Amino acid sequence: MQYEAFDPRAQTLTRVPDPGDVDLVFLGVETAEDAVRSIDLLRKQGYRGAILGGDGYDAPAVWAARPDLSDIAFTTHVYLGADAPRPEVRQFIARYTAKFGDAPTAFSALAYDAVGLLAAAMKTIDAPFEPRDIAGGLSQIRDFPGVTGMIGYESGSRIPSKSVTILRVNQGIQSFVAEVRPEAVPEP
Repeated sequence: MQYEAFDPRAQTLTRVPDPGDVDLVFLGVETAEDAVRSIDLLRKQGYRGAILGGDGYDAPAVWAARPDLSDIAFTTHVYLGADAPRPEVRQFIARYTAKFGDAPTAFSALAYDAVGLLAAAMKTIDAPFEPRDIAGGLSQIRDFPGVTGMIGYESGSRIPSKSVTILRVNQGIQSFVAEVRPEAVPEP
């Protein structure tokens, strides 16, 4: 495994991986626009292999404008496509769109789940309580059915155990691959 940092707004890359040497390139950038620009550089310089990224890639309109791009996968918080596999996600999309007029983003779903977690934590705490008691309430939650997936806190940990969604981009179209919940979450 090799690591090489680069500026996603650069005009050229100093080193391009040989597809025979690597199975995939993890391209950690902040936005889908940065990803597209960087992928263009990689492809222009000969790399045709798979690319993996993070939640910054989650921008369906950016990929839709580039039907020439494929063999890209990324992790994100939730898949909000019309064909989302979980009914609670489709219901959230419909309610959100009806209320706000725009389709939600994964970050809208995260905010919704954060409020739901707060309410669930407050129900586990005896009233009256202080805001500092909320951490104790969160520690009681093991399987909160959020829009973004199942969320829970292991005893004593402030790091949630939460499912992660894997999406792929093929011919500019984002699609659902899987939702997985890690068995263990490493310390930061």
